[in-house]
Amino acid sequence: MNNENLDEEEVLNTSSDVDTETTDEGDVDDVEELRARLEKAERDYNNQKIRAEKAEAEAKARRNEKSEAPKQGNLSAFDLVAIAKADIDEDTLNEVQDYAKWKKISVSEALKSSAIKAIIEEKAENKRIAEATNTGTARRGSQKASDESLLANARAGKMPETDADIQRLLELRRKSK
Repeated sequence: MNNENLDEEEVLNTSSDVDTETTDEGDVDDVEELRARLEKAERDYNNQKIRAEKAEAEAKARRNEKSEAPKQGNLSAFDLVAIAKADIDEDTLNEVQDYAKWKKISVSEALKSSAIKAIIEEKAENKRIAEATNTGTARRGSQKASDESLLANARAGKMPETDADIQRLLELRRKSK
């Protein structure tokens, strides 16, 4: 009986060894197949990733091109009304738009800020000063004084500078006597 048990055990062990060997060969084939499929999936993933990155870069480039369009086009109706009411020149408008973009606020809100108000007032004052001083290099033409102003200036003690004005003043005094 012992021999029979041993033979049965050997047979059982042998059959399990055979099953393991065939299973191992099947597993090896399955593992190699899985590795091949994994490599293919990784290649596909990398290709898709590269395509997506290229598409995102192109879309970003198109957005940047559109944002570099003229600045006037992106103003809202409220901003346009605020600019019209503020009565500002083009240079100041560019500063206001830059400030609004920097602060990430609308142009109408930027016009309400104290910093922009100070800039607008300073530019307006500089403009008034420039107009008042007439910094141009053009010669000023001599104005012919009216008869009344010649007589009034002579009574006040201001005598005319040109010979023609002195002649006119003498004639006016003769006529008035």
